[in-house]
Amino acid sequence: MTQFQVQPGDYAPFHNGYVQLTRDMDIVEALDRQRDTFADFISSIPEEKADYAYEPGKWTVKQVIQHIVDAERIFAFRLLAMSRGEKQPIPGFEQDDYAAAVDVSDRNLKDQRREFESARDATLTLVHSISPKESERQGIVSGYPLTARALPFIMVGHIEHHVRVLKDLYDLK
Repeated sequence: MTQFQVQPGDYAPFHNGYVQLTRDMDIVEALDRQRDTFADFISSIPEEKADYAYEPGKWTVKQVIQHIVDAERIFAFRLLAMSRGEKQPIPGFEQDDYAAAVDVSDRNLKDQRREFESARDATLTLVHSISPKESERQGIVSGYPLTARALPFIMVGHIEHHVRVLKDLYDLK
């Protein structure tokens, strides 16, 4: 996928916050760089903070990281589907249901780092295989139009958002 800019109407309004975090980026370069910066961020988290939640009922650090990995895979599937011209609407996913369904209690941050790196490597391979024409293809996700070219922006912005949350609310640096 060559350098391009996301356009108005390429994504749902609820993705706007993520996309705004990525304005003026070479998104493919940002995806590649984020693979290492986010993996390094995970490694910087003390294991004793892994099960910390900043208040009752909020996700633990490990649950946030697992959510990021799950979302990476879901967004990558959407990228594949949109770029291949999928005609069937794709349903959304309920992040809280996913978080409740996965048991991260026996996971450690090192394993989660490896899982993220593997998922992002697969994403990067997919992104590099998509032509500019394929990136313009549009489908429907969660009842909203979505183009393939919007997904890398959403992916990078999603992680940037959660890193900010982890730094601010979980007091991780």
